[in-house]
Amino acid sequence: MKKMVAIPYLFNEIERIFRNTPLYAIILEAFLLLSVIWLLLYKRNGRKQFTKEEEEELIANYEPEPLVPDTDPNHPLLHVRLVQSRVGKRVVVNGYDCLNLASHNYLGLLEDEEILEDACKSLRKYGVGSCGPRGFYGTMDVHLVLEERLAKFMRMEEAVVYSYAFSTLAMAEGIYMNTGQLCPLRELLELRAKYKLRLFLDESISFGVLGKTGRGIAEHFDVDLTEVDLISAGMEWAMGSIGGFCVGSHFIVEHQRLSGLGYCFSASLPPLLAQAAISALNRFEKEPQMFGELQEKSRLLHEIFSNFSKLIIGGDSLSPVKHLYLTVACEDINEEHKKLIQISDKCIARGVAVIEATYLYNIEKQPIRPSLRITANRLLTLSDINEAFEVIEDVTKNMLN
Repeated sequence: MKKMVAIPYLFNEIERIFRNTPLYAIILEAFLLLSVIWLLLYKRNGRKQFTKEEEEELIANYEPEPLVPDTDPNHPLLHVRLVQSRVGKRVVVNGYDCLNLASHNYLGLLEDEEILEDACKSLRKYGVGSCGPRGFYGTMDVHLVLEERLAKFMRMEEAVVYSYAFSTLAMAEGIYMNTGQLCPLRELLELRAKYKLRLFLDESISFGVLGKTGRGIAEHFDVDLTEVDLISAGMEWAMGSIGGFCVGSHFIVEHQRLSGLGYCFSASLPPLLAQAAISALNRFEKEPQMFGELQEKSRLLHEIFSNFSKLIIGGDSLSPVKHLYLTVACEDINEEHKKLIQISDKCIARGVAVIEATYLYNIEKQPIRPSLRITANRLLTLSDINEAFEVIEDVTKNMLN
């Protein structure tokens, strides 16, 4: 009896749906249904049938793709520069003792003896590595202390630490690596409010660099951190360690602990490097004047390097990352890149380590103009900067004349 009642009701519902649905929607859905039926029938009956002889001929003539494609013998990765010393204000490259304007050691903490001693104590206590992801016996007390300290320093609810900086992704950079320019944060926040967006900020270069206390681009522009949904940064730059972190609300951090691939499946950060990051934070809090010193050295280097006759400087004066471009651009990007490599090699031979910026030119949607990427650090003196200027100016004059 129930079935007899249900069938008329079902037909009435179908009739009501057709009556209330626009004609174009019915036509579109019918077209989609016919397309699906056609695809199913085509897959079943539309494949070409080969004879036994044709199959054997195809197999005999088949040439598999090479496992490794042909490699250009002049590829830059096959001719790397060899570092033969501790990386600091000075570095030995290819046998030449150089003033280091290539490494991202902005605060000079890579050669800090106190941080080095703290890391050695941690090494003796925990060993070299953890040999496990955070969820599988890879979480040690130093990881939890570091996360707590980072959240407190950044004035956010929670933090999560990753083993590699590239495991932390964001939508806008505090300082753009490819240009050295500062992020227009206030304008981005206006767009965020207008279109109800989520703003993820990568402070890898700006963390430990901008702001009175080194908290980054948000502090530099005096922006309320509640307007930024997530902040990530690498610890491989100003902190002089390895790895990266994200700070944000409890909800965002907990989500990463459950689903972040770099957190769930990569071995956790070696304890000695976590301790080095904690010791760097100690220095941040005890000696906030170091950030002003770095900013002053960045301005000074920018001012002096603006006087090159064959090169133009790019980037913000506050940024420790700057780019030097040829005054006269080459028609061919590859030719310009080769010239910059030659300039870099000659500068290294003269005792100044600078490096050409490298990009994936074959897959870049918008080709980036080749440049020399240079970095400032707070340990540089006026004499160091003038010496570097004289060497680079002399090399470029001799090469480009």
